[in-house]
Amino acid sequence: MASTEKVTIERIDHGVVPSNDLGRAHRFWGSFMGGEIDHLTNLNLRGLNREVPQIIFYTLANHKGWGIALQDFPISSTPSRQLEGVVYGFEVAAENLAPVTRAAEERKLKWHGPVEYPSPCPIKESLFLLDPDGNTVELSIRRDPSREPPQGKIVPLRRISHVRVEVTDLEQGRNWYRDTFGLTEDKQVPGDKQFTLMVPNSGQLVILRKVDQVAERSTRA
Repeated sequence: MASTEKVTIERIDHGVVPSNDLGRAHRFWGSFMGGEIDHLTNLNLRGLNREVPQIIFYTLANHKGWGIALQDFPISSTPSRQLEGVVYGFEVAAENLAPVTRAAEERKLKWHGPVEYPSPCPIKESLFLLDPDGNTVELSIRRDPSREPPQGKIVPLRRISHVRVEVTDLEQGRNWYRDTFGLTEDKQVPGDKQFTLMVPNSGQLVILRKVDQVAERSTRA
């Protein structure tokens, strides 16, 4: 007899983004973002032959398992559209994003914002910036802050706050993520053609965004 018990994920635990240059990426993720190297994987013959991606794994924002994966396909440092690909949002341990904005400006990073969101949106404000491979990173203040101690000296991060995911069919994506992972429909993050779901056990968000075609960088890491 088939089980009817629903599956609910505990939390968004880790993530991986693509890169064309691990050394260059490390200088960003290991300094500005405060990541601490945990281990390296596939630094072997299979990795050198590009049968599998070579990956640096960090402990980042209290998540052990944040990865940067070396890819052969060319990755543009300038995305073709805003919020291209999978966008990870990190919760900043601060009252506002002014110090983070200054730090990004001093390091001549590409950024825009901060963008403020009205209550009752769980995200109070966000700063969007690009890593050296054009992956968009979102740094956010939450209205319901985590109790995790911050990690990182330049940008004090508590956790992965949310993930923005591209879908070509918003209703189908909404149903699939909700039913497959046990996510709930709760307070929404404002935005055109998007829908917000919540991980009930952690309060983390999955924000689905409708696009005509999913970005290649979303399919490679």
